[in-house]
Amino acid sequence: MIHLLRGNYRVASKTLKSISGEIGNGQPVSLKLTYRRENERVERKPIFGSSGVIAIKSTDFGEDFSERVSDIAGRIHGTDAQRKRALARIVNQGEMLELDEDEIIGCSAVVRENGRQRTVYFLGENNFSTKFPLAVDVDGHGRTDRNQVITEMTRIMRTKIIPLLN
Repeated sequence: MIHLLRGNYRVASKTLKSISGEIGNGQPVSLKLTYRRENERVERKPIFGSSGVIAIKSTDFGEDFSERVSDIAGRIHGTDAQRKRALARIVNQGEMLELDEDEIIGCSAVVRENGRQRTVYFLGENNFSTKFPLAVDVDGHGRTDRNQVITEMTRIMRTKIIPLLN
C-alpha cells in the first residue's frame, strides 16, 4: 500500500464498534457487570466486597428490559476509559451500588437472535467490527445506482458513524 502511494506515508485505520449495532435486532437476555474494588486494609482481605458480578436477567427484570439495555448500549461509546466512565455513571444512578470507573472490569450482554445466542461486550473487543448495511437496490448483475449509494453512505455516516466518534 505504501509503495502505491509513492511517498513516506503511514497507513492507519480505525475500526468502529457500535454496541447498539452489535445488538441489532437481537433481544437482550441478560446483562452482566464485573467489578473489583481496591482493598482498603492490606493486612486483611475481605472475602465479600472486594469484587463481584451483577447479573440481571430479562425474566427477572420485566417487560422493558430490552429497551433499557438498548438505551444503555446507545450511551456507551469511545475508548475503554470513556465506556467505563459511562458505565459508572449508569451504575451510580441506582441505589444499590456505587462504583468508580476504574473499578469496572467488564460488562457484557447475552443476546438472542433467530434462535441463537451470542455475547456482546460493552468493554473490550467484540468479534467483528460493526457492519453498517446500506439500503440500496442491487440489480441482477450486482450493480447499484451510484447516487443512491452516495446518499445512503452519507446518511449512515451522519446517523451512525459520526456519533460514535464524539
